[in-house]
Amino acid sequence: MNIIETDSQAKHLQEWLNSCVDEEIFHLNARSLYGTTPYEYLLYSPKISRRNDGRLRDRDLKKYQHIELGGWWCNGVDPLNNYALMMWGCFKPDHPRRDRQKIHKFIKYEHPYREETRTFFLLVPNRIWVKVSNRSGIPITEEDLQHPGGFWHWVWRHNVPVTIVEGVKKAGALLTAGYAAIAIPGVNAGYRTPTDEYGTAIGKPSLIPDLKHFATEGRLVNICFDQDNKPETVQRVRTAISRMGRLLVNEGCSLRVIDLPFGQEKGVDDFIVAKGQSAFDALYNTAVALELWEIKLFTLLTYPPSIALNQRFLGHLLVPEGEKLIILKAPKGTGKTEWLATEVAKAHDQERRVLIITHRIQLGEALCNRFGVNYVTEVHTNQTGTLLGYGVCVDSLHQDSLARFNPNDWSNDVIIIDECDQVFWHLLNSGTEVQKRRVSVLKNLKQLVQNVLGSTQGKIYLSSDEP
Repeated sequence: MNIIETDSQAKHLQEWLNSCVDEEIFHLNARSLYGTTPYEYLLYSPKISRRNDGRLRDRDLKKYQHIELGGWWCNGVDPLNNYALMMWGCFKPDHPRRDRQKIHKFIKYEHPYREETRTFFLLVPNRIWVKVSNRSGIPITEEDLQHPGGFWHWVWRHNVPVTIVEGVKKAGALLTAGYAAIAIPGVNAGYRTPTDEYGTAIGKPSLIPDLKHFATEGRLVNICFDQDNKPETVQRVRTAISRMGRLLVNEGCSLRVIDLPFGQEKGVDDFIVAKGQSAFDALYNTAVALELWEIKLFTLLTYPPSIALNQRFLGHLLVPEGEKLIILKAPKGTGKTEWLATEVAKAHDQERRVLIITHRIQLGEALCNRFGVNYVTEVHTNQTGTLLGYGVCVDSLHQDSLARFNPNDWSNDVIIIDECDQVFWHLLNSGTEVQKRRVSVLKNLKQLVQNVLGSTQGKIYLSSDEP
């Protein structure tokens, strides 16, 4: 395959421009490589096993042969080495290799083999430096201009607010927009946990040296990672934010989280391209402190909604018959109770019982009255007894309660947990009567859920009010 250098450079430049990165930032930090040159950037580590004549072993040459077809390389300056150009960086091959662990996935970026990951501190032209200065309100002195460390020494010295992103192009996009952005190569790359030879953690996580250098007392640090719709990825990113965020807070930083909204745009560069810089400015200005962000997670859905409505009332909401777990999240007054009443009526028509679980007795009694079901205190005095089901406080989900609750009595039935987030919080944290029975109640609730979801016709409805 013939590779024309100027064509590769033009293609790579356009890729960065498409991410709203200033052209000069690209030329200062990135370059197009092809042929055997990429090996010099990626396989320099003394930890790499070589033949006696110093040549790379055949297995490594075969593993990395795709890099000869070209790609772009990017690195930045090293604040731990007098701001000289960092040897470590990333290479994005034009023809990536397949991931051996995930056969349908390609490895998008290559980093120096057998070298610890570092952080990207991109070089910027003076006009971008001025832009960051104007946005942060921190002036640039003549001494700053003359210092060999330039922009990043100024950021470090004057506690300029920084934003940590995942991926070097995203840092370029934010620098272009006037924000001092630091890039790490992955959400977990900002900290390390010591492990033994078997990979078992043997110590507490700590910030990597590059970030620790900038984790100075009183500095405002923002974390802005990609958004994703995959639940496992969402959880992994949230865990990484909390861990790295806590480590930065422990160093005296003020930590905020910038949440990108769910949509087609995964990264902040895509978001700026699609929505404009002013839209990101608004997100930046409304970012929340780490503590508030962590609290907010308790009210968020891990899974993206299957049905999203933009209307005053739920109305006639149709749920596919095969769905067993239905979660309703909507503000008060939108008709959740009315809609659930129709679902209860359907269950009764099909001769299925309904179990209503709440965290407050008064709420449970009100719902039972609305649904035409007895509350647990009424089952012995009302002629229908438990024929249609009953309502109960979560505290009573044990054998010694008035309900004499046994999870194995329920399978092809309907379970409704109203104000579910408060029910679960009450169950896990309350110091009331449930504290004495917490283990047995949790065990019974788990068995109840397994029985109902494992049955052919059972359904569980979780209802939650938006804050």
